Amino acid sequence: MSEIWVNESPIYLVAGSEPQYSITFTGATTVSATGATMEIYKNGSGADLASTLLSGSLSASGNVLTLKKIISLVANKYVVSVKCTVDGVVEVRKLELVVQKARDTQ
Repeated sequence: MSEIWVNESPIYLVAGSEPQYSITFTGATTVSATGATMEIYKNGSGADLASTLLSGSLSASGNVLTLKKIISLVANKYVVSVKCTVDGVVEVRKLELVVQKARDTQ
């Protein structure tokens, strides 16, 4: 496993959306949610906003890690960082979210 950014990144959303994503570790046998972490940063800030922007818990089944629900999104860019154990090796994946106001155009 060598890719840091998930294939679907960046993901475009509308403010107010509350998405929940899963990451499939292709070629892996086992993903563990034990000790896994998920952080979210707004517009490159140094502060992890997980306590206000994430809800629920991480869970794993087979080679899939289901992420926490992302809540209270406002128009901005976010980076989600997820760390978990995949086949006995600690892996980190990142996902970029681009959140727009409903009235915004491309």
